[in-house]
Amino acid sequence: MQDADDFNELEEKPHKMLMEAGRAILQAFLAAMDTRLMRKRAEGLRSLGERERAVITRFGTVKIKRRCHRDAQGRGRFLPDEALGWESGLAMTEALKARALKMCSESSFRRSADDLSFFLS
Repeated sequence: MQDADDFNELEEKPHKMLMEAGRAILQAFLAAMDTRLMRKRAEGLRSLGERERAVITRFGTVKIKRRCHRDAQGRGRFLPDEALGWESGLAMTEALKARALKMCSESSFRRSADDLSFFLS
């Protein structure tokens, strides 16, 4: 950090470190939630192994692994996804959705897209 030529460079490194730490903490919380839900799962749910999913958060994109279960009707289920109200496909946290909607309503599409791309890294 001592090699920074200006304040923006000086500020960028700790910002990236904090974002990485936030993603790591969320991954740990979600892994613990998956384990807790797996232990309390209903009878008849059979574990099929882990699957990965990307979730867009205030800290950027977080890749999480969670267990897939098969129920008595043969449907695949992800208990953390159900608990958090996430549908299949790309998930975005409610806080980020709210921020995105606010941003889109206050500026042009191009500007909003540029600003929101920050969260996709």
